[in-house]
Amino acid sequence: MIYITTFILFILCSIIVMLFKREGAINENKSNILISIIALLLFMPVGAFRSISVGTDTANYSQIFYNIANTGINDICSLPLWYSCPTFVLLCKLFSIFSNTSLCYTIFTFSIFIIGITIFIYLDSSNVFMSWLYFILFHYYYFAMNTARQSIAFMLCLYVVYFLKNKKYKLCTLFFLVSATIH
Repeated sequence: MIYITTFILFILCSIIVMLFKREGAINENKSNILISIIALLLFMPVGAFRSISVGTDTANYSQIFYNIANTGINDICSLPLWYSCPTFVLLCKLFSIFSNTSLCYTIFTFSIFIIGITIFIYLDSSNVFMSWLYFILFHYYYFAMNTARQSIAFMLCLYVVYFLKNKKYKLCTLFFLVSATIH
């Protein structure tokens, strides 16, 4: 029920913003910024503060996060995940500075994902509202609650394409490498 309510609130708030834009009260850029902020404020808390029982991998990754958080910094390289996804291990270790609870894990991983998607949609979309509709209706939002590492890697790959399109090859390479070492 919360997902439907959040989605309907997003549509209603976005329609109000678009009406203001149509009447000339705000310009296109401000409209896109407002819709992006509305999306972020509505969708981030739902995904970030979910229970570890929401999502197929959340409980498993919460346990992995707890194990990484309780591993000494000198022993991090001995963790099995280090060899396949060192950036993910380092992110978990960084997040564990604040807390080693499963809530900390879901807040940080989902926040990275949704903030990254919000910025990407704002930078690259010609119609921010429609991009958010596609994002929700094609289930990428719900996918992110099931697969945290894959979602962050997916978000970073969107930036790879964006930087490639804008001929920013160094950033493209950097984001590709980070994405590849997260998942």
